[in-house]
Amino acid sequence: MRIYLLLFSVLLMFSCKDNAVNQNTTPEPKVVAPTTPSAAAALTLINAYTSSEVAFNEAKQVFDDNLNTMWVSKPGMNQGEYIEANFLPSDQVVHKIGLKMEHLGPIARIFRYRAYVNGKFIGEYKYDELVPVNQKIESLKIQFSLVDKMQDVITYKNNKSIRVVYSDSETSVGVSEIWLFDKAQKPLKINAPQVISAGMDASLMGLFDNRPETGFGGEKIMTGNFRLTSTKSVDKLVVSNGSPIEYFGRYSRPKQLKLTVDSTSQIIDIQDIKGHQIIKLGTPMTGQNYTFEILDFYPGEGQPFALNRLAFMDKGKVWKPFKIEHKMREKKLAAGTVLSSLVNRHFANTWRPKELTYTNTINLRSTGFFDLEKFRESGQQSIPISRVVGYWSVISNDDKKAVIQLTGSMDDFSGKRSKFGERITVTSEGFLRKNEKENIYIK
Repeated sequence: MRIYLLLFSVLLMFSCKDNAVNQNTTPEPKVVAPTTPSAAAALTLINAYTSSEVAFNEAKQVFDDNLNTMWVSKPGMNQGEYIEANFLPSDQVVHKIGLKMEHLGPIARIFRYRAYVNGKFIGEYKYDELVPVNQKIESLKIQFSLVDKMQDVITYKNNKSIRVVYSDSETSVGVSEIWLFDKAQKPLKINAPQVISAGMDASLMGLFDNRPETGFGGEKIMTGNFRLTSTKSVDKLVVSNGSPIEYFGRYSRPKQLKLTVDSTSQIIDIQDIKGHQIIKLGTPMTGQNYTFEILDFYPGEGQPFALNRLAFMDKGKVWKPFKIEHKMREKKLAAGTVLSSLVNRHFANTWRPKELTYTNTINLRSTGFFDLEKFRESGQQSIPISRVVGYWSVISNDDKKAVIQLTGSMDDFSGKRSKFGERITVTSEGFLRKNEKENIYIK
């Protein structure tokens, strides 16, 4: 969906469902596009991804300074969805962040969103507010916390009332631009990675597709190669080791790899750290045929290894090989089963024990990825308490009940991740967990 006008014509073919609870409760925002960015003040994007996208690799379009392009989520995936981006380290200070969000046709209006900078929650904001940052940015996450056209009911369990919120299966969210402003309130130019067409084995695509839930790894495959359609140089590597959706010690991590470009090779040492690291080569390398071989590992709990992302740099610019045919694999669920209507949806419950208000949410994605989050409600803010991310698998699934296994890691926002695993029963009432108060009901 690269052209806004094309998207508009498509969206008019759909019908919208009004919600009497919150439809048109906020006036139309008056968004004025900022002045043209200055090339002298710029940030370099390593990668950008979204929790849901209807076409491959659309997230970069929210940083292209073009209001005629946009990102749109899959239908049903709206509240709780997010955009996340990583930037090269820079001395450039970002003072404010602003968003231009869309709500035409089946695209719901976004009322509020949470902002995370460098892995830390900095606050929840109204759709028309500028986010004060005043720091250097290496990572940014924008999560949509209050969206129009959600279904909203009150249910009663164990003599207590619980507010149940769930997404309309036909409604999306959309964002056309995210601006990062300098001290003079001018938007910084965002230099996106250059994409070089290449031929490669499908096992390598997880390294270059921007997705956190994919990567390169396994027990036996330790060599990868690709051939570019044109000659390209590299003087630095951008490496993200391990798996960002698992606790860091679960998998072995590459410690040393051999990079060969055409007939020239170098041995490269990788640090055992989370996040992106920039590794300078001894000498620049140029060619079309690229091969890397993992020579040594940092030990994990098991034999499999994980390398999450890999990109290349040439004279300060990021580039990566790309194969346009790649598509994310999606789980196939039989129609009429419990899970068939719950995947690619958002479900949330809010309850109030002892004068405190908490909200639990879950998003099961058809790619096999999930988010399980808990928030404390404080005034107009939803403050994150914990977030579990990982993979879900089906143990059983019929028209009355399903059992799913959640496996991943928990982030309690203290700077550490811990191992997470739980088996959840799913019925027509909801996601029933061991702890009653954390069950997530769906009606």
